[in-house]
Amino acid sequence: MRSPGEKDNIVKHPTKKTSSLRKKRKLNFKKSKLPVLVLILLLAYTVFSLSTSFDNLYALQKDVNQIQTEIDDLKDKNSKLKQKLENVNSDEYVEKMAREKLGMIKAGETKVVPVKNFPSESGNNP
Repeated sequence: MRSPGEKDNIVKHPTKKTSSLRKKRKLNFKKSKLPVLVLILLLAYTVFSLSTSFDNLYALQKDVNQIQTEIDDLKDKNSKLKQKLENVNSDEYVEKMAREKLGMIKAGETKVVPVKNFPSESGNNP
């Protein structure tokens, strides 16, 4: 038998109380901050991706506007050059250039050449 001061070397098995503690240690999503953290990270990634996409879109739109401006300028230049080509190919323009640049005259015309400084007979210039 045992004496009153002797302790029992009895190992206690877990009771329902300790098993309920294990249940409490389980990850509780309602009280856990993990879903909130994941949601915040997902939101941050989405915002970053969208901002990068919008920056790319803005740069592309700027390029499109610049190219459209160049196209409009080139169309204007092209139309002016077509008009000039029509003028150059006309008979009136060819005749005008022949008279001005080459000094040509039509048959039956007399060419008059103005003189800027006509020297006087005495040799004195006014």
